[in-house]
Amino acid sequence: KGAKRALKTLKKLSDEDCPNVTCLYLLLDVEVETLKGQYTSGIKEKFHQALEAATKVDNLPIQGLALERHANFCKTIYRKKDAKKYIQGAIEFYEKWGAAAKVHWLKDFKYLVLLTS
Repeated sequence: KGAKRALKTLKKLSDEDCPNVTCLYLLLDVEVETLKGQYTSGIKEKFHQALEAATKVDNLPIQGLALERHANFCKTIYRKKDAKKYIQGAIEFYEKWGAAAKVHWLKDFKYLVLLTS
């Protein structure tokens, strides 16, 4: 319920042409969709739209987060090859941003098995 309320608020701000908010809106929107647990081209497209919106405003943390969340979703539905590709992309954005602890955590803990397979 809280996510839907936040989504509605972000949508309104996004419609008012706030590019920094648009990437957040698109990312939350796709997160809500992934709760349904079905991998469709629509979900993949929404992750890419969130990434593109974050790229337009050069928002490295949200670029990384969009790829990380896409990787996590792919991993959940057993699309390990896609998950590996997306987490590697997320790590690149986090490295550019300077988030060394986040990169370490992703590489050495959360996605260790995926990245070494």
